[in-house]
Amino acid sequence: MKERKSVYYLQIAEIILFVGILTFFMAKTAPKVLHKAMNDYESAEFAGWSNELPQLQSHFKENLVLKNDLTDFASVFDVAFARIFTDNYNYLKDTNGIVYHLRNDITEPEWLDDIVRIQAYVDENQLDTKLVYVQNPLRIDTAVHYRPHEFTNVDEYKERAKYILDAGGVDILNIEGQPDTYFITDMHATTDAQVDAMRQIVEYLETQKGLQFRYKDLLDIQNPDLYEKSSYRFIGGYCRSIGGYYTQKDTFNLYLPLFSTDYVIDFKNTGVQVTGNFADALVRIPEEYDSYSYWITNMAYYGQSVYSIKNTTMEGEPKVLIIMDSAPMTGICYLSAICSEVCVYDPRFSEGDSDRVWLKEHLNDYDVVLFDTLENSMDDQNIFD
Repeated sequence: MKERKSVYYLQIAEIILFVGILTFFMAKTAPKVLHKAMNDYESAEFAGWSNELPQLQSHFKENLVLKNDLTDFASVFDVAFARIFTDNYNYLKDTNGIVYHLRNDITEPEWLDDIVRIQAYVDENQLDTKLVYVQNPLRIDTAVHYRPHEFTNVDEYKERAKYILDAGGVDILNIEGQPDTYFITDMHATTDAQVDAMRQIVEYLETQKGLQFRYKDLLDIQNPDLYEKSSYRFIGGYCRSIGGYYTQKDTFNLYLPLFSTDYVIDFKNTGVQVTGNFADALVRIPEEYDSYSYWITNMAYYGQSVYSIKNTTMEGEPKVLIIMDSAPMTGICYLSAICSEVCVYDPRFSEGDSDRVWLKEHLNDYDVVLFDTLENSMDDQNIFD
């Protein structure tokens, strides 16, 4: 009987401990998730709980108490056992310490047909606007080496893209990469690499397209007379769920101009306008910052489909339209420092037919249209019908 009571008390203690731990983690998390659920439910855009649950699950995960500390602690074991695969084998760390999210997303680049249609439209209407497809160095070459049967070789992607664009008469600019083009823990390229890509684009447009950028020397972000440098340690998107010790942290470099800048940002779909200098209008540094704060894509305006960045101090300089996703957000901010206007069109956030109509109506407003490497993020977007 005494032994039964001991076991009974032990079970009760275990239950109390479990409930206590659960309460500890839920005390902060549950109210936030509940508040979001109620706000979403009252929204006019609410489409039912079946659509809402994945977002609530993600919100719960993001607000879990001690989440970052726990994931960091778990990553210690991955390092201790020299694991190159982790998180149910969704992530891989190569011999250089670079982390990859293992997914086969190098599909048939269907959206490139849209570029061919735009080129045909420009030719048929004898527009002066020049079109250039920018092929950035792709990041997953090493992942292909480790899992060759699960990934389409990136060289094959480039070959298919070249075949489609050559047939459509679209010019291609291949950006030369650097050994440290990409962050270790994140899919995006570093600030330095993005600005270097913009420099290569400018040089190409001057030598091959006849454009002139009189102030291209302002792209020299390493010049202390032109820019003030700040550095921020952060953990990128590939390591936020697998821990900061799985590999070393990244450094995000921010260069703020010491020369005068004056911007007017126009959002085509809303009519909203933002004004200010480079730091105020384009950077938006968060007030509170830690290494898990992910704001490197806050440069420019992620999430907007069409917006214009006008630099009033560069009147008479080239006007550039870029059709892109979030990958070169940092780079276009620095490109805007030497252009009279850089307009961004991100079809992923398209408002529908109105954006496509806008594109046709305003193609000739720009000296050049750049199409950034988007892999399959634009497939089935129908950006130009």
